[in-house]
Amino acid sequence: MKLKSVSGREMLRKKGIVRRLYDRAMRFIQWIFDQLKDRLSIAIFIFVLIVMYSPCWLCMLLYSIFGFPTLLAVSTAYMAFWAGPFTPFFPMCFAITFALRKLLGKLFKV
Repeated sequence: MKLKSVSGREMLRKKGIVRRLYDRAMRFIQWIFDQLKDRLSIAIFIFVLIVMYSPCWLCMLLYSIFGFPTLLAVSTAYMAFWAGPFTPFFPMCFAITFALRKLLGKLFKV
């Protein structure tokens, strides 16, 4: 098996793409932290996380009480799916948080 050599120019081009993706990701993360600066938004985000992960924790609790292995399998599968890469879990949590924040701001003039 022969390895393909990569020129220096190709490596620089690849590093440029990686750097741009890294910069965009960091700007997105900074924007999210800017949006979650006040305590109400952080509280809403934590509430959304608790609600979204509640099936997992409920199945673990029921497994610890009753000992059915099916409940542990369901809990593990739920966590593995949502915690896995390329799932829309955190974007969905952020979207729900921002929507609830905007709704609460309109309802209560917060």
